[in-house]
This record gives sequence, structure tokens and C-alpha cells, in this order.
Amino acid sequence: YTVNPLPHSLLNYVLNFGALAEEDEKKYIERIIEDTLNERNRSNKTLQQEILNKTKKAIFVSQKYIKESHDVSAVRLRDIRRFVVLFKWFYNYLSLKQQNKIVFVSTTIGKFAYETLNEKLITFISIMLTLYLCYYVRLPLKQNRKYLDEVYNNIFDGISFSKSVLREQLSLIENFDIPQGIAKNKALLENIFTLFVCVNTKIPVFICGKPGCSKSLSVNLLCSAMKGQHSKSDFLKNYPRLVINSYQGSATSTSKGVIKLFDKAKKV
Repeated sequence: YTVNPLPHSLLNYVLNFGALAEEDEKKYIERIIEDTLNERNRSNKTLQQEILNKTKKAIFVSQKYIKESHDVSAVRLRDIRRFVVLFKWFYNYLSLKQQNKIVFVSTTIGKFAYETLNEKLITFISIMLTLYLCYYVRLPLKQNRKYLDEVYNNIFDGISFSKSVLREQLSLIENFDIPQGIAKNKALLENIFTLFVCVNTKIPVFICGKPGCSKSLSVNLLCSAMKGQHSKSDFLKNYPRLVINSYQGSATSTSKGVIKLFDKAKKV
């Protein structure tokens, strides 16, 4: 869609409401996430407060950095609401793997081992994976990602952010049938992991990139692997069947065509 500039006659009615002060934003962040985080580790109030403080700091730094490096409107309070949704999902996801003793991939690529995670570790890793989906993965430049990587490592001292994410990406992709000749490179791991989580949390996601960076391939692999109770992977049987409804955009595309596709998808 083309966005046209406002007519001069309307400029008198445009009001700048400003933005939240930093201290107010921190209070909003804490209030939104505290109930969800405090549901975990109830027996240890000190640990609860530590988790809340570290998570609040990580979210605030992420939001501030994206505003400074992109645009002040690039992140909003709705991103924090999304954080809550993703955190709950990741916590249940890791707990399910723990209960079923699903193999975790160690930090050494290719080496598999079952690792027992206590509730504290499950909570912290869930937070890191949520930060990855909410903020980290939207950054296109390596230097921007490197900055957040270092920030998260400093906040969550003793737990490597990049290794935690990579471990879960590798662990998930083991449930997919990857054809010969397809490399499990960073782009494929990132796309499949992001798609899998967003599909299961019903969060819209746009994957942008040049031809050859595994966009269509990731969707096809996800569709062939996620077949509900008919999935080849026992782990993926815990998740619903995925049905693809595709729409090829062009210069002649209309809003009616998009609405028609959504109506078709609702009936499945």
C-alpha cells in the first residue's frame, strides 16, 4: 500500500502525545510480566525477585536499543504482551521435553545427550528464547545482534544466550526430515524455529530475505513434518496438524483476494 502525506489542512489536528518516560516504562514492564513470572519458583521468593529484575532489565534494554537503532515506534507495550505469551509457551515446551526425556543437543554441534534442567534453568532459558523471538530475531544486522547477545550474557550471567538458542534450534530440527543436499545452516535453523513457535502461538510472522535464504524451504519442511498425530516424530505429535493456504501477491492483487483466502483458511 502507498502511504500518502497528510493534507496541510489536517496538520492542525495532528497531536504529538510523546512517549513514556524511562522510569514509567520500567514500571509498565514489571507490572505486565510479574504475575506470569511469579507463577514459577514459588517456593523461592529470592529467586522470583532475581528472575523478575533480570527479565525487566533485559526487556527494557531491548526496547530501548531497538528504538535507538531503528525507530521510536518500532517497539511498543504490545511487544511486552507478546513476551508473556511466548514465555508461557516456551516454559511449557521445555517442560514437555523434560517430562518425556526428549534429547537436548549439547553446545558441541552433533553431540546429543539428555540433560536434566531444574525449574530455575527452564525459567531462564524460556526467558532467553522469548527475548530471541521478541527482539533479537527482528534485527537484520550482525552488529546489532552481537550487541544484544552481549547484553543478555551479562544480565543472565552463567547462561550463554547464543548457545541456549542454538541448542534448541538443533534439537527441534532433529524432528524434521531434511533431504540430502540441504545444509542445516543458520538461516534454515532460524526460519524453522521461528515459524514453528509462531504457528503454535498463533503470532503473525513475516520472513523477509533475498532468494535462497530458505524461506519457502522452511515453510515446506514445516508443513511436511507437522501432521498432528500422523507426524513421524513422536514429539511433533504433541502439536496440531499444519494446513497451508498460500497466496501469491502481484500488482493485480486486491484486498478482496486476501480476505477470501482468510475465509477459506477459517473453514479448514
